Amino acid sequence: MKLIKYLTESDRYKNWESTPEDLITLLKKECSKYLNESKGNWFTRSVEIKITKNIPYNIFNVIYREIRKDRKPLGMNPDVFSKFNEWLRKNGHADRSKSISCANESGLEFGEKYIIFIKGNYKYTWIKANDVNVNDVKTGWANIYPDIYLGNNTLFGSILPRYINNYGLEMRSAGNDRIAKENVFNKYKTMSREWLDKNFNNFFTTNKNMKEAWNKHYEIWFEGEGYYLIDYKDKGKLDEIKNKLI
Repeated sequence: MKLIKYLTESDRYKNWESTPEDLITLLKKECSKYLNESKGNWFTRSVEIKITKNIPYNIFNVIYREIRKDRKPLGMNPDVFSKFNEWLRKNGHADRSKSISCANESGLEFGEKYIIFIKGNYKYTWIKANDVNVNDVKTGWANIYPDIYLGNNTLFGSILPRYINNYGLEMRSAGNDRIAKENVFNKYKTMSREWLDKNFNNFFTTNKNMKEAWNKHYEIWFEGEGYYLIDYKDKGKLDEIKNKLI
């Protein structure tokens, strides 16, 4: 396989100018598990890529990146993010701090859209919502947002929305009795945590039903070695060789 390789140290990625035959050989060799599991339903990711020199364009520009093992949160409090990952690891899910987040038609609002191909072995987890950082009333994700479960001590970070109305009624009934109000708060905080301990894991799926995540545009994250990126503008050309990759 003849690939012209470029390494840009400042952005730490490799860019290959490849023919369709090169690309087929590369992906079948490096991404066989992902090709078999995704079955042509390839996820996308929004990426900001800094090109520091002109690269000759042929058929496909293929970019390879390693998956960082110290990913920082974009939309979640860092302390919550840390606790969230502890919970994910404990329950057998992919660690978001060691993963890349993707979706079918990624809605992330930064960079350009790329089609991804995961290299080698990996594990993945998806959530029944379009974004782990956005409350989704259709799925109930609004009731288990990580801030609620993982350490936010404010009122709405301690009491689940499902209990807020009853909580408010009992707090008003307590009037100015500080001890009574404290007891009401602790009651609903305990109820919230007990509900979450029982139900939280139901919103996450690991290493199965990838197609459902793709069909429903749910957020999915992959923990592994690295991934290849192909500009979404090349989707039409990629579709022309799809039957050779699935």
